[in-house]
Amino acid sequence: MKLTRLLIILTISSLLAACQAGLMRTLKVPYAFSEYQKSTLNYGSDKAQRLDVYRPMAAQYQGKKLPVIVFFFGGSWRNGKRVWYEFFAAHYALKGYVVVVPDYRKAPDFMFPSFVEDGAASIAYVRDHAPELNIDLKRLYVMGHSAGAHIAALLMLDGHYLQAKHMSASEIKGFIGLSGPYDFLPMTDPKIIEIFKGDANLPESQPINYAQFGAQAPPMLLIHGADDELVYPKNSINLAAKVNAAGGHAEVVVLAKTGHVSTLFQAGRGLRGLSPQVDTLVLEFLARDLAQ
Repeated sequence: MKLTRLLIILTISSLLAACQAGLMRTLKVPYAFSEYQKSTLNYGSDKAQRLDVYRPMAAQYQGKKLPVIVFFFGGSWRNGKRVWYEFFAAHYALKGYVVVVPDYRKAPDFMFPSFVEDGAASIAYVRDHAPELNIDLKRLYVMGHSAGAHIAALLMLDGHYLQAKHMSASEIKGFIGLSGPYDFLPMTDPKIIEIFKGDANLPESQPINYAQFGAQAPPMLLIHGADDELVYPKNSINLAAKVNAAGGHAEVVVLAKTGHVSTLFQAGRGLRGLSPQVDTLVLEFLARDLAQ
């Protein structure tokens, strides 16, 4: 019975990943290219260590140091390409943010913690090149969806990744996690176990195991879909509870009738007909934090 259930879970996970990849490839950016500028830069020597930078072109933003969002996409630490997320980045660029979408090294060629180390390297690159990017480092936000939210959460809580780049989470103004896996032991998918050193109970893989450092982390907004059957809502609920208990600030929102990928599409307004509730929550969080 347990084996049958595991096979069903693996099949559903594979189908969801395939469907997500197909959607990302076919999404069209609902904005004119003249409304934002996109550039691609290298933050490391590997071909995967590249990032795209989106900047709004409206006259009201010219010559100003703008707040910046570094966004990590998901894909089970194996899949995904930064170019698929132009719809997301352009949306927030038009709201007055510089948006940085890094790619990172993935399995099966690279295992944990390579992709987390790349996350730290990409944020450090943004810090080191702030003058050229014309960004305000006092308004540096980190955001992620699914596996990207996992990467970002580890960077916010397990301090050694940013410390290796002579940074700390205190330099981040806020973190927004969408449908993130933060508390997922024991692992059951053999492909996921392989990524995390073949250890189904690897403690350092779990952001929640570093929640005791929540007081040193930036304010968090954790958004999850109640109908998410790939990454259960308990991941966000449990992490928020432990971060708050440690003296940090984590707000969790679980949205009814919302699945795993829907949080991303709602945030970036990627598909017509979807509720804008995630986008509203994100923009309210950013505006509230900027005001403070």
